[in-house]
Amino acid sequence: MSENRIKKVLLTLGVLVLLIFCLAPFLWMLVISFSGNTDFLTAGSSLKLTWENYQDIIFNSSLPLFHYLKNSLIVSAVSALFATLFATLSAYAITRFSFPGKIIIPVTMLA
Repeated sequence: MSENRIKKVLLTLGVLVLLIFCLAPFLWMLVISFSGNTDFLTAGSSLKLTWENYQDIIFNSSLPLFHYLKNSLIVSAVSALFATLFATLSAYAITRFSFPGKIIIPVTMLA
């Protein structure tokens, strides 16, 4: 094998190890969320996946989940609206008017 190919293989293996290292906690969290309330405490021989935890949160909880979801959607929609409005007005001013530093502003936004 050439030296260049060995470097590519080692780089690919390193990226795969890093990817597994980064994604493993999310996979573990997903598996635990589908396990029973005490199944994750036992050292894993029988893994019974269930929707019980999600049903409890959505239907049986005193937690107003849909109220929180509605609040999050309202805040994110208003934030997106104001960000779009501000960006549109700024872009109009930058393109239509001549002022000192006009060239620097788009460059700093792209950097």
